[in-house]
Amino acid sequence: MEHPAAAEIGNAPGIAFCSAHNTKPKQLKKGLLFAAILTGLVGQRAFAQQEPQFTHYNFDRLQFNPASAGSKEGYICGNAIYHKQWGNFTDPFGNKAPATFTFGASGSFGIKPGRIGVGLHIINDSYDPINNLGFNLIGNFRRQFSFGEVAVGIGVGGISHSIKNEWRGPTQGVPDPALPPVNASGFLPDASIGLWASGEKWFGGLSYDHLIPSKFPWGSTSNSKLQPIVYATGGYNYALTDRIQLQPSGLVRYDFTKFQFDVTGLAMLDERFWGGASLHLPENLSALALMFGAYVTPSLSLGYSLDVATAEAQAFGFKHELMIGYCYPLPIPASNFTKSTRFL
Repeated sequence: MEHPAAAEIGNAPGIAFCSAHNTKPKQLKKGLLFAAILTGLVGQRAFAQQEPQFTHYNFDRLQFNPASAGSKEGYICGNAIYHKQWGNFTDPFGNKAPATFTFGASGSFGIKPGRIGVGLHIINDSYDPINNLGFNLIGNFRRQFSFGEVAVGIGVGGISHSIKNEWRGPTQGVPDPALPPVNASGFLPDASIGLWASGEKWFGGLSYDHLIPSKFPWGSTSNSKLQPIVYATGGYNYALTDRIQLQPSGLVRYDFTKFQFDVTGLAMLDERFWGGASLHLPENLSALALMFGAYVTPSLSLGYSLDVATAEAQAFGFKHELMIGYCYPLPIPASNFTKSTRFL
């Protein structure tokens, strides 16, 4: 049994968000370190549209694989995740710590010789002065075979990308062709495809995100574009005892410049409580995350994770992630009932 329902950097050499005059040395040191880290985030996530990295990736599979929609037959399932990065951070420059929110919901209905899965996914990723808001409408076809169920899916939507007026380049307001202008905003269409397969104790998927090669229309040399990403994921459920199940899983991302890996190990007790850890690789700021959660009711699940910061980032506090999931039964008998969605 499984757990609940679940870069190309711009040409600018640096980014400054306000003047450091009249700032105490400790505050200045902390602010400069944050600015350096945030510069990397802007380079990865604003200029190349790098996806945020979640610890609860198995609860938000709609984000990276449209073929996973409608996995739980006979139910409409939804989940929301809130990710707060560097929760204790206070910046004398006025910058806020990054925060990401996602919501996804999906279901399926029968159509011979298989099923049609449909879903919706929304994500808001904010890291001053950048904000990304994306949505995805999802559809797939699911077919049962002797070894398990196979699905192929597609997602279509778009991403709104905006930069607040707090944006300041290294020349304090002088136009730089490598940087987007102040108050810049734009919208790009987006699409993804995916393959999903699952059995009673295993699952696996392969997907390709950001199919449409697009670039936001600002800056003559800015690299603010959607970066294609390939995802591969898989997992297994192993019954250690009658009361304890072990659930290893992994997720690989490849954006055609580098690989990122998530390796997760969870243990579930009495098909209700779970705990474990997840490893992010490569990651210089918070490589290890601790995870805890439970079914509050048979349909409602709650989860929490805490990323343990390295010495380099301890001044900013931990990363926190909250997850809530709920499955609503449809008034249609399900041919194969499974309590949780992870291994569907």
